[in-house]
Amino acid sequence: MKEIEHGLTQGLLGGFAGEGHLHATSRGGIVDGKSVHIPVDGGEYHDEWFTGERTGGGQEVLAIGDQKFTRVYAGGASNEAFLDHLGLKVDDVNNYLVDKLKSLGERTRLFKDCVPQPDGKWQYSYKIKDVFGNSGTTTSVESILYDNMRVFVHAFVLCPIV
Repeated sequence: MKEIEHGLTQGLLGGFAGEGHLHATSRGGIVDGKSVHIPVDGGEYHDEWFTGERTGGGQEVLAIGDQKFTRVYAGGASNEAFLDHLGLKVDDVNNYLVDKLKSLGERTRLFKDCVPQPDGKWQYSYKIKDVFGNSGTTTSVESILYDNMRVFVHAFVLCPIV
């Protein structure tokens, strides 16, 4: 499982949260999105996400040797009126998220809770909700609070492809 954890993190940090080359993509002509495909240690990582200004979702796929894994996610930032009330913009929330993903690395978005100390008014958390051992499926929720108000949420499902 360490290879899967490392590959998912390496892909995320090299793609969405990093310097990977993003490509335009479309899902069935229904919605436009972005994708990244990059090599990771011992394998390949592919991520496609479809979002508007604040919310949406996507799917990451990882192949390392004969192991294949997926992580799907949906959610995003609170509505603009709520963020405005707090003196925030969507970019503030997204920038904080990317900074936390970079600093936390393999400690988050995987198979263990991750609740670091608050950063002033900001608080990031990633919590496992359920583990379905017979299928290898894990569900989790990532949240960002600002001044104790939720300004971002992502729901995740992690699962092997067998």
